[in-house]
Amino acid sequence: MKTTYKYELGNPVNDAMAPMTPGIHAGVEIESIKHELLSPSSPIKVLRFSFVTDGMQFRYTEFPVNEEQISKWNFRKSSFEETVARKYRDLGERLKHIYVAITGETQVKLQSNNWDDFCNEYVELIGSRFQGKRFGIKVVYNDRGYLTFPERAVQPFIVPEDRIDMLKINPQYDKVLIPKQEEKMPDSENTDEAMMIGSVVGVDSAEEAPF
Repeated sequence: MKTTYKYELGNPVNDAMAPMTPGIHAGVEIESIKHELLSPSSPIKVLRFSFVTDGMQFRYTEFPVNEEQISKWNFRKSSFEETVARKYRDLGERLKHIYVAITGETQVKLQSNNWDDFCNEYVELIGSRFQGKRFGIKVVYNDRGYLTFPERAVQPFIVPEDRIDMLKINPQYDKVLIPKQEEKMPDSENTDEAMMIGSVVGVDSAEEAPF
């Protein structure tokens, strides 16, 4: 067997995409939605979304609620039970918001006591319906400087592209300027296992949210 490749001088090619910048982006495609291991060395399975537009990529990762780790937080205004309930609520809001943006279906019921079963059914419900569609998304920094979606879905952060005018940056709550106090990572994919319990480990940070 013989190919048509030749020995020749060439310029370097960089196939890696740049991380998406914070703010509102149009013409965004979803590359994949997967339930998979956080990393090859981690036993934790996550729900991972990959978004691309104009040579940029944003990888958004949802983690299971870690009740054991949350129990070690220094609670100030709310109890352990209230904080855990809020974490489950926020996660469910975000995932339904993404689901509705992709499918257009507002009436959907998905419930499970098991994270892996929940994720598998979520991925199955969406299937390939994101393919061939374009979206507008809003990407912000969390308190630790990771690019992510807003913590709550009270205001939209992903919509069909023809409804992108619904996306707004609220300067009071949406961080689009990188925080200065820490070294920052490009997106929510680049996080360690401790990050899966919230934006600030060891503090009930959600107490200070405006919602």
